[in-house]
Amino acid sequence: GIADMQGKRVGTWGFGNEFELFAAMRQAGIEPDNPDDVTIVQQPFDMALLLNREIGDLETMLIDIRDDEQRNEALGLLGSAEKRLAELCHRHFDDDEGRKASRAALEKSRDWYARAFRTNPSHHWSGVQYLALDGALRGTFDPGDWRTCYYAAQVDRAREGEFWALGSLAELALLGRIIGAEPDETAEAYLTEMKDRIAALPTPPDYDPFSSTTTQLRRYADWWTPEHGFFPGAPALAADAERLAKFLESADVSGGI
Repeated sequence: GIADMQGKRVGTWGFGNEFELFAAMRQAGIEPDNPDDVTIVQQPFDMALLLNREIGDLETMLIDIRDDEQRNEALGLLGSAEKRLAELCHRHFDDDEGRKASRAALEKSRDWYARAFRTNPSHHWSGVQYLALDGALRGTFDPGDWRTCYYAAQVDRAREGEFWALGSLAELALLGRIIGAEPDETAEAYLTEMKDRIAALPTPPDYDPFSSTTTQLRRYADWWTPEHGFFPGAPALAADAERLAKFLESADVSGGI
């Protein structure tokens, strides 16, 4: 599990993909910026083999996990690893084989996130990832899953000091357009509340909490577009995602938007 990374060298591909890993590390009591806890190694772009090895290791580890929380964590990590592999293929192998490999990895990523969500429907982050990829690949998703994920994020939102749930709610508001779902508030309202909650923290985070959400929104705007064969027959989301990403990029963890 993540706790086993204590004192180890851990490779990560940057450009926003490290934030999911860093958040999981902090939950396990490991501070990525503290070399006494862990050594973070930036991996080069030619890391397809490393990602495939990481995926294989996680799949092997999954067989032996009996604890539900740890199993859910491993399923989410598998989804993240496959998504990173898909993004690597998309951005650096612009041919038919690269596109096929990217799509195949996205399908696997969706399926891992779906399993994580089914294992624990209260884990809205896995649910949002599953819905985003299912929508991107098929142009639709189960409205019941959207409602379950939305409710889970709303419940989490009620916790004092919680701000990650607002990122989930903002993305769910964006995705809701595909099925005609109407959230209680706009995506901008959720992101504004996220900013306000972070600004109200006694001590500002020592990392940028907006980066992972911005990176995800950029995927809708730059990658998961109809031009690339995604969201077939669905309402266009790229322009709204681009607007939301710019909205977040103007955010400051210690100031306003």
